[in-house]
Amino acid sequence: MGKNLSGISALFTDGAILQRNMPVKIFGISKIDGALDIKIVTEEEKIVYSNKVTMYEGKRWMAVLPAMPAGGPYEIQAGDFTAKDVYFGDVFVVSGGDNMALKVRDTLELYAKEVHGKNDGLLRYFSVKKACKFVEEDSIVEEGSWVSAQDERGLDFSAVAYFFAEKLRSNDRSVPVGIIDAAAEGTFLHSFVSRRHLTFPDKELIFDKGTVKPKYTFATPEERYFTRYKQIVNFITRKGYLEALKKADEQNRKDWNDALEKNKDNVIEEGIIRVPGLFLEGPLDGFVGGAYLSYKFTLSKENLECAKNAENSLGYDPGDKNDCMLSLGIVNDEDIVYINGTCIGSCNHRFKRRIYKFSSELLHEGENEIKIDLRVHWKNGGFVPDKNYRLIIGSVDETDIFADKSWLSENYYLFSMGYANFSRNGAEGMEERAEENDKGGEFFSVDLSGLWNYTVYHKCQSMEYGLDEFNEPSGVFNAMIRPLAGLSIRAVVFYGGENDLIIPDGFEYTFESIVRDFRDIFTNSKLPFIYVQLADFANCNVDSTEKRWSQIQQKQVLCQKIPFTKMVAAADLGEYNDMLTAKKKPVGLRVAAAIEDFSRTMKNNQ
Repeated sequence: MGKNLSGISALFTDGAILQRNMPVKIFGISKIDGALDIKIVTEEEKIVYSNKVTMYEGKRWMAVLPAMPAGGPYEIQAGDFTAKDVYFGDVFVVSGGDNMALKVRDTLELYAKEVHGKNDGLLRYFSVKKACKFVEEDSIVEEGSWVSAQDERGLDFSAVAYFFAEKLRSNDRSVPVGIIDAAAEGTFLHSFVSRRHLTFPDKELIFDKGTVKPKYTFATPEERYFTRYKQIVNFITRKGYLEALKKADEQNRKDWNDALEKNKDNVIEEGIIRVPGLFLEGPLDGFVGGAYLSYKFTLSKENLECAKNAENSLGYDPGDKNDCMLSLGIVNDEDIVYINGTCIGSCNHRFKRRIYKFSSELLHEGENEIKIDLRVHWKNGGFVPDKNYRLIIGSVDETDIFADKSWLSENYYLFSMGYANFSRNGAEGMEERAEENDKGGEFFSVDLSGLWNYTVYHKCQSMEYGLDEFNEPSGVFNAMIRPLAGLSIRAVVFYGGENDLIIPDGFEYTFESIVRDFRDIFTNSKLPFIYVQLADFANCNVDSTEKRWSQIQQKQVLCQKIPFTKMVAAADLGEYNDMLTAKKKPVGLRVAAAIEDFSRTMKNNQ
């Protein structure tokens, strides 16, 4: 690649996909003063484009490549730097929150068979490093690399992005597809908006002893909404304010976890609970702190022999010999999991499905034990109902027991809206098929639902969450979106807003600002902006969640009035017990259809 004195963005390195059929801007922040020669060179070393730009040390430079048809490979030469295996095709920026950030590997319960064996060297993915920044400054993407959907590397792609890109590729194999992922978990919509679009610059606010008092009355709800953010932004950009909050927050988390570690050998309370189930009643109602949960099961020699059938399974690693899988549904809030005393993994994401792969060498003939160090950060801990709680030995790809069955529960009819026509007869049939699968063959399954032993080792107050920088206004925009400025792309696909459930008011104003900012960044006022409606969700406890969630869904419908946007309906794909539904393939297919519809509409309007 060379020393890269031009400081060219990592977006234009080996394996890059650049947008076809339109002028393409490439850029960087130079490390030196001087002239920069830019060339496009074919495999036959034929120069198809050559130009020169002037660089100034520490400043952003930009060169415009001519419109090129789909195809490649090419080399992009920029002074001492060369990017190889570059293709022209269709480039999409995907962004949003937890739903867009959900990876293909997190959906294997549903799609292992479909993803297994897929190799596409011209479906490529670039992940922008997750970061926050509260100072606006000229910047570029400095880290990262392009990865093709080959040799199971696609498992780490955004699931929605993978499935819509795969569909576009199947529609036209002659057009490479590049995905630039700028999604971030745990974010609010306002994290993706620039400071200038969150505020009213012609208004002034007066600070008084750490509080903010506006000196004028608000004319409109929109003005009231954004002025609230101006107050927040003014605070977090004060010198030392953010650092002090982060330090205090880190100390709170450390103190909370240290207390658990210190008391891990204590025995405060013992008993039996039923899994799955949330701690809304019974002996652990309102419990916060740490507890061990254990479940014992017996395996035969024949059961263990099923492990050899995993050798051709998706994600199988001969080195790790991960021929078994443990599915623990969704756990509130944090779990550290052990098989016969050996840790096989952990997760502290309240809404993520727990899928752990491990080696059958940890199991043995006779009695075995699963032990979970469960840490409940605040009340309503436990195991989300109507999820899969199973241990699988052998070829996971050959089983359909992980097919979604959340609608089997009577709760589904109470809390969900999408599948009212499903019959109980169909549910019973699925239960029978699952029982047949458990008998063995390519795999052996242990059903983990039932009675578990628990030992409480520490009780405490809820963990205090102070600052989460990814929740603050403009942080993601400055660090992850702004560095893409000037990039030539076909469309933006956005899937987020799930955390705005806390404060749904003003959702539509923030969303419109996101669209405006993205179009400004990519210098295209008519840039197609496709967004995904949140799927139905009622949060197990129901309370007011369903009402607030539906408010956001309704506001998303209203956002279709924004020109050159399309909403992909996804309410029908929801699960009452899962904010991050794994049903990402139908979402991807609908996104692909929206992209193609945009293309037809724009072509007809030319």
